[in-house]
Amino acid sequence: MKYLIYLLIFIMSLVFAFAQNNIHQAQCVTEFGSKQSPVNIVTGQCELAEHLIDLHYEPSHEHLIHEEHCVKLDYDPGSYIVFDGDQFDFLQFHFHTPSEHHMDGDEYPLEMHMVHFRQDTMPRYLVIGLLFEEGKEDPFIKHFLNAVPETVSVADYPDLQIDISQELMPSDFGSYYHYDGSLTTPPYTETVEWVIVSKIHTASITQIKKLEELEGPNNRKIQELKDRVIQECHSRTITYKF
Repeated sequence: MKYLIYLLIFIMSLVFAFAQNNIHQAQCVTEFGSKQSPVNIVTGQCELAEHLIDLHYEPSHEHLIHEEHCVKLDYDPGSYIVFDGDQFDFLQFHFHTPSEHHMDGDEYPLEMHMVHFRQDTMPRYLVIGLLFEEGKEDPFIKHFLNAVPETVSVADYPDLQIDISQELMPSDFGSYYHYDGSLTTPPYTETVEWVIVSKIHTASITQIKKLEELEGPNNRKIQELKDRVIQECHSRTITYKF
């Protein structure tokens, strides 16, 4: 009889654990939704597509922000991207170490996000993701990296300019992956058009280590793709206005 009681207790504990797990999963879906980012891009399973893109980037002064777990540069107003007829204003770019998105299961040491925004009935974002592997020094990162404050603070350099169009764009922007997703930080809003550039950029080990030291690991884990389809785009309809 004693063993039967122990067996019943064990079975009930398993049932309770299973129920709790289902509740937790339901809460995750309710809280974060079903279109979360980042994702692993399986290049052989993408759907071919094409989008209308108009890039318009102006130079900006250097406004560097060292947050607790992020290096960010706010960009001067006036730059934007038009994606399928909708204009998204360029706000800022920041870095993740290591990368958030994976390509065919491969994680990269660095990912840069260019954040664009438009206000419709609800806030919408378009984020361009650039993946970096270890290699030659990146001239764009070189412009500002040594000026980033070592501690959490803001550094403004009104006399120094950074021009994202010269060394970073439009390099190989005609080939990219697109999917609907979310912000990768709270509140994980699911109103993001993700554009992950196919070309893998390079940054030196010194640049990567410096960003790692400033930020620490700040990548979100890979999320389930669920019923979404990632698009592989080789667009000939991109225009540039620099």
